[in-house]
Order: sequence, then structure tokens, then C-alpha cells
Amino acid sequence: MKKILTLILFVLPFICYSQDKETFSDFSSNRSREKADSVLGKIEHVHGLKMLYSVNDSEYYIIIKDKEHYQEYFVVVPKTGKGKVRRLSAEKTNRMILSRIFRLKKYHTGFVTKMPDAKFLQGDLSYFVVKDDSGNRYGEFSLPFLVVPPPIDTNVYAYLTTRISELASRFK
Repeated sequence: MKKILTLILFVLPFICYSQDKETFSDFSSNRSREKADSVLGKIEHVHGLKMLYSVNDSEYYIIIKDKEHYQEYFVVVPKTGKGKVRRLSAEKTNRMILSRIFRLKKYHTGFVTKMPDAKFLQGDLSYFVVKDDSGNRYGEFSLPFLVVPPPIDTNVYAYLTTRISELASRFK
């Protein structure tokens, strides 16, 4: 009887910790979604498909596709509140990758917050979504910055992680 009681007392904190961690993860994911929607709200007057990729709920890379034209934005939101929306000048971006970002049929439609089959998860929380003008979400996930295998197209994922890192170092 003592052994069973000792075993229960030993295992119980781990069960409680994993449940708290899961609840925190879901809370963080929903908070990331809300903050991303708030950032997208600052440019809602621009019509077209919108892709948003963020890291740590503070750096946001946005691409808007209107017909065959792409507009890029970068937003840094400090912990103190309001951020500044920067429209990026037309750069030589890889149009092939940009077109792949907006292939909506390639994306899942649920909100991915866990990847139990991932071989590697590391880094700050990142958030990704493509939204159409009706508010439908495609490919949405909230996961650590580095995920193997990635939850979206590998080339798109590599482009986004590299691009947001470049922009963050340029505008900090």
C-alpha cells in the first residue's frame, strides 16, 4: 500500500505539469492568433489574400497577394504596445516561392498547435496563417520557430524563417 501511495505521489506532479503545459500552450496559441488578427486589422483596407508569419508575437512578416502582385510588410510590436507597419520596397523576391505560399489547396484547414510526430521542435513561438477576404484561414499553426518536419511546404517554410530573421535584424 505504501508503495502504491508513494508511486501516486511521485507521478501526480508530472501529470499535473503536463496538463498545465498543454493549457499554457493552447492559451499562447490563441493569444498569437488574436495578436496576428490585430496586426492584420491595421492593413485590412488592402484587399487580397494575406499571409502572416510571426515570431514571439512581436515580429510580423506579411505578404498580400492581389491578382499577380505582391506587397510585403514588416511590423514590430514592442511589449509596450503599438507597432509600426513598414511597407517594404519592391525587392527581388523569389516569385516562385511567393506563388507557392498562396496555393490554398495545399494547406490544412485546422489550427495546428501540436506536432507529436515532429523530430525536432526548438525556439520561440511562431504563428502562421493565410487568410482570404472572407476571413477563412489556411495552413494555420502556432508552433516553435524550428520544426522538423515543417507543418507547411518545406521551401515556403525555409523562405519564411529566413526572411523574418533577415527583417528582424534589419529593423531592430
